[in-house]
Formats: sequence, C-alpha cells, structure tokens
Amino acid sequence: MDCTEKRVDMRKHNPDSAKELRRISPLLFKLNHTMPMTEEYANVLKELFRDNIGENSYVAAPLNGARLRI
Repeated sequence: MDCTEKRVDMRKHNPDSAKELRRISPLLFKLNHTMPMTEEYANVLKELFRDNIGENSYVAAPLNGARLRI
C-alpha cells in the first residue's frame, strides 16, 4: 500500500481545508467515543484516514484537530 501524508497549513484558510475539517470533526468525535479494538473503531479509523493507514495499524484515542478563525 502506498501511503501519503497530508498537511494543512492552518495559517492559510481555504475552502479545501475547511471542507476537510468538516469531514474529520465528526469522525474524531465518533472515534473518541467508540470502544477501542472493535470493528466499529477500525471502520471509523479507515474512514478518517482513508487509504493512508496500514492493515492491522492501531491509533489510540483521544485524537483532536484544531482550526483557528482569523
């Protein structure tokens, strides 16, 4: 699997970064409130990281994201 890294420059607001924040915010909330090491947890991780997480990988909650409004 070929993984890519995505970086968002939080100093420059654009429609793409705002769209990505709207996509990940509810997923972060759901992940942080889901029982770890379950199929549901694995599914949320896959949705959150798309194809950028390896098979049998594990991410420990809590995760968070932030965006400043200027």
